[in-house]
Amino acid sequence: MSSQRPTVIPSYRHTAPRNELNFQRFDAKLEQRFAQADVKREQQFAQADAQLAVLRDEIGTDLSDCHMSLLRWMFGFWIATLEPLGGLILALRAIPSRCDHRYTSLASWTRLQPLVVRLDRPWPRMSMAYAR
Repeated sequence: MSSQRPTVIPSYRHTAPRNELNFQRFDAKLEQRFAQADVKREQQFAQADAQLAVLRDEIGTDLSDCHMSLLRWMFGFWIATLEPLGGLILALRAIPSRCDHRYTSLASWTRLQPLVVRLDRPWPRMSMAYAR
C-alpha cells in the first residue's frame, strides 16, 4: 500500500486578491444599499412632514372653531346668569321702599335673631338618619 498524502495548501496567498476583490464588491454594494436606504428614509420623512403640516393646519382650524363655539356658549351662560341676578338685585333694592320698615330698628331685629346663624357656637349634631 502506498500511502498517498492529500495535498494541503500551504498558504492562502493565492486567494488573497480574489478575497480582496470580493470584499471591495461587497463594500460597494453595501454603500449603495445604505445610500438607497438614506434616500428612501429622507423621502419618507419628507412625506411624514408634509402630512404632519396638513394635520397641524386641520387641528388649528378645528381648535379655532371649537374656541369660538366655546366663547359663544360661555357668553351665553354669563348673560343667562347675569340677567336673573340683575333682576334679583333690582327687586331686592325695590323691596324696602314698598314695605313698612318693620326691621330697620334694632329692637325689631331681635325678633329675627333665631333665624341668624351664630358662628361662635358649634353646629348642632344631626341624628344618624340624616348623617348618612
